[in-house]
Amino acid sequence: MRERKIHIPFPEPRPGVDIKYKFSYEKPAYMNIAGSYALKTVAKQHEGFAIDLILQMPPVCIPCLL
Repeated sequence: MRERKIHIPFPEPRPGVDIKYKFSYEKPAYMNIAGSYALKTVAKQHEGFAIDLILQMPPVCIPCLL
């Protein structure tokens, strides 16, 4: 993630260095654009777009969590 310059924000206070769990990220198993943007009925905004996404995340490996 560092090589792609991806920054994951954490709320304050940040997790300490002595935490007993690890963070990992997986790409979605499925992604689709939904809502008014996909239907081409999106209303104009002053800045940017509002896009609804449907994400299906991969199954969680339960033994990995223990």
